[in-house]
Amino acid sequence: MSRIDKAASFLFPNKCCGCGKVISADEELCRECVKARVHFRYGRGFCDVCGQKRNGCICTGRHFFIKAVFAFFYSGKVKNSVRSFKFRGRLFYGRLLAKQMFNAAAESGIIRNASVIVPIPMHPLKKLRRGYNQAEVLAKELSKLSGVPYANALQKLTFSGAQHDLGMLERTGNVAATFEVKRKYTPMIENANVILVDDIMTTHATLNEAAKTLLIFGADSVNALAAAAAPKKKTAPENRKL
Repeated sequence: MSRIDKAASFLFPNKCCGCGKVISADEELCRECVKARVHFRYGRGFCDVCGQKRNGCICTGRHFFIKAVFAFFYSGKVKNSVRSFKFRGRLFYGRLLAKQMFNAAAESGIIRNASVIVPIPMHPLKKLRRGYNQAEVLAKELSKLSGVPYANALQKLTFSGAQHDLGMLERTGNVAATFEVKRKYTPMIENANVILVDDIMTTHATLNEAAKTLLIFGADSVNALAAAAAPKKKTAPENRKL
């Protein structure tokens, strides 16, 4: 390694895409995040929606999206990274997480025919209070990595409470009929294969309602993509092989 390369690695160290830990220049993930990384498999014994083992997936009920793809399980160091990104303004985690989201999208095949990347919107008052919408940050980074156009096409019509404190039925009711496609983006959504981006998947309630809205406004198909998904307790990545 040249002196210039050594200086660059000191000033701009390579960081794990899952937790932000400094790692060697030829790595993308630290050992712990390699274990948390999800690999998608579809077919016998695996869920057709999320690609995970049927007894371990979080998919329930009817889905308006085709596949639910995510980079990590929401646990361990990854959970800390996502929370730092979402609540503490550490936006560099968004760039790191987006790299693995792109890898997951490529592995699952949803990036192949995608025509537009759309983030889950945040109510303007909530965005003003936080200062940014984390889904927008991820979606913009994914657009740069993939070359698929970005469009902030959805808007949230109502101010709803935090989802993480609610049960599945409450979450569904909390987001019902809360999204709309912005008029200027209607032509871009019509007949499009949309990748709908969020930071965390839990019950899929928010993604499902947003996907339904996109289909109503003429989208041809919708796939969901997130940085992390909440695992069932009995199938957390520490206790099983993916």
